[in-house]
Amino acid sequence: MSSLQNSYTINGVKVFFPCKPYPSQFSMMDKIIRGVVSSRNCLLESPTGSGKSLALLCSCLAWQSAEYEKQKETVIDNDDCCCGKEALVTEKLGEGPIASPSLSPAAADKNIINLVTPEKKPLAKDKRGVHFDDDDEDFQPSNKVFRPASAINKLDQGSSNKWTVEKATSQEDSEAYRLEYDVKMEKMKNEEGKLVKPKKISKIWFGTRTHKQVAQIVRELGKTAYKDVAMCILGSREHTCVHPFVSKQRNKNDACQDLRDPKTPGTCRYYLNGHRLKSQRQLQCHKGFDTCWDLEDLVNLGKKIKVCSYYATRSLKDNADIIFCPYNYLIDPLIRASMEINLKDQIVVLDEAHNIEDSAREAASVSVTQEQLDDARNDLEAVAEAGVKPESHRVLATMCSAMSQWIAKNAENLQQKDFNTSSRVWTGAEMVAVLRVLGMGPEEYPALMTTYSSIADESAADLEQADLPSVKSAVLMLLKSLLTVLQYIYKHNLQYMDDYRCVIMKTASRSTSAPAPDEGGWLRKRRRSAGRAEFTFTLHLWCLNPGVAFSDFKDVRSIVLTSGTLSPMSSFQSELDVPFPIQLEANHVIHKSQVWVGTIGQGPTGQPLNASYKYAETFSFQDELGQLVLGVCQTVPHGVLCFFPSYSMMDRLSQRWQQTGVWTRILTCKLIVSEPRASERVDFDELMSQYYDAVQETADKRSAEGYDGALFLAVCRGKVSEGMDFTDNNARAVITVSTDRCHC
Repeated sequence: MSSLQNSYTINGVKVFFPCKPYPSQFSMMDKIIRGVVSSRNCLLESPTGSGKSLALLCSCLAWQSAEYEKQKETVIDNDDCCCGKEALVTEKLGEGPIASPSLSPAAADKNIINLVTPEKKPLAKDKRGVHFDDDDEDFQPSNKVFRPASAINKLDQGSSNKWTVEKATSQEDSEAYRLEYDVKMEKMKNEEGKLVKPKKISKIWFGTRTHKQVAQIVRELGKTAYKDVAMCILGSREHTCVHPFVSKQRNKNDACQDLRDPKTPGTCRYYLNGHRLKSQRQLQCHKGFDTCWDLEDLVNLGKKIKVCSYYATRSLKDNADIIFCPYNYLIDPLIRASMEINLKDQIVVLDEAHNIEDSAREAASVSVTQEQLDDARNDLEAVAEAGVKPESHRVLATMCSAMSQWIAKNAENLQQKDFNTSSRVWTGAEMVAVLRVLGMGPEEYPALMTTYSSIADESAADLEQADLPSVKSAVLMLLKSLLTVLQYIYKHNLQYMDDYRCVIMKTASRSTSAPAPDEGGWLRKRRRSAGRAEFTFTLHLWCLNPGVAFSDFKDVRSIVLTSGTLSPMSSFQSELDVPFPIQLEANHVIHKSQVWVGTIGQGPTGQPLNASYKYAETFSFQDELGQLVLGVCQTVPHGVLCFFPSYSMMDRLSQRWQQTGVWTRILTCKLIVSEPRASERVDFDELMSQYYDAVQETADKRSAEGYDGALFLAVCRGKVSEGMDFTDNNARAVITVSTDRCHC
């Protein structure tokens, strides 16, 4: 650990912190360590800007580091003792301790100095990565000297020397090591004389809301004494694909699967090169990866060495001590299964978790259209007709057909909700009764799941070799989603049945097909009609209780859930249906004299500011709010943020202000940047840079255009409002428009 780090002992754990902690950070670290040590859950509220991230990282990693230190004294790594086989080292008992992977790098240096010999020629490796001379005789383990795995890691990370396998210099060396080995093995036996395996140290799964927030957390890790920890960042193909063709596609998941499909010509060479970047040791051989790194760094490395970064992260997580990811990777059972994430006895940290209930509800819900069910049925029947497990495929095809027919049967009994939407709702009990009639009840579910597993495990490569068709990956995902939700419904003897609602929804849309050419080949003029009405029928199985998805977290070691807004704690805890015996509501680190927070009920001309649905559409409200925003921009220098309840309100107000001239007047003092919708093909990073640059350029004087800063129009719970950095001049004023009245 760096001597520049401050050291504190909290609940018996030595914590290194990069600066003097705020009182709220001390409180957080105390609660976290207490929770992790006693395997209890923590619910911690600390305001934004109070240093939650540093407190989370330092406390969790300090506990993990302390556990590794304890293990050094009692555990012999299996690699060192060759799993009980005879092994030798050149160091004698009287000359010092034996190097072990559990030793810290500094301690390992002192213990291995007498073991280093210059490399004379390239060495081969066995499956365990141990070097050996090509001319060594086979089947002579008692005459070989294997280097410890800890020294392999240490020397490969920067030492110019290499170890070679040597003949034992004398019979005394062999006997000395056997004696030491026997003594240590006896210490690892229990009262019954059975060998006790070393206890695994819990990994830390650090989840936050977005990839942007993950990048910020990693930057915070770089400030700590724990920056050298073995780490991994999980990301989607959208952020990690390095293939020159696939990375430019709109749907990278489908493009990647198509490229690796054995039925299509060609393959992904980046995927085939995955063996080059499967372990932390391989990663740390590359410059810059011996300390904490960002996902962008891994993507650049993947491009450089022609390795798939997406699949590299899935391998690197297996021997990482801390794994960062968006928290839907941990909440969603489908993503957990796809990424092979096992949270049993692990530490789960969920930062910025004030929206965790919505994510949990969504993870335990499913929506499927009638068209998707029909396509799945046709695909399953086609595979069955080809003779590939016909009974299994027909069972699932019958299930899809029954659901589609039930939707069609109830299509005319829906209640009109608005001009384009009609629906009908069934309770959980009614839904289970319907599922029983369709042959998908709790009694039939185990057989359906077994059937699905039998076709999902079928190797597409084996089917290709036999020239047989296989089920499309989209169909398998659809079936898996449906069966996962049914598993939740039937779990613990229908415990969560009443937490679900079944909905059939009919939505109308207008076709926008291009006009057909006439007989002469000329295009006819498009008619004024909006086109033919098209209807989509969707079956929703909606989960109303976030505790359903959190029921999968019963066997984790500890859940640490933090945010700036969790109050009231009691209702938040009951919603998740998870006990949080350790709780904290920390005060803000900013003194009240440094910030003003207030509610404004009327604008500059005395008009009421009520943004409820009834008044938000009126010109009087829109104009009064525009005058207020204009006044703030003219008075407050540098950056100003303005948040709206929805994109539609932001668009309406922007259009109105452009019509009345308020927009032009704001532009005389601020550059205006608007948050784009997710569907808009706009470079969000470029917009953020545009805002930051405008604020930075006007730090001392106005810009050439006359700006003294920038105004960012954004949406609550959008990208800008979650995890973006608006320190100092980037946000000298924040205006929030609520559904009741304007707050600023």
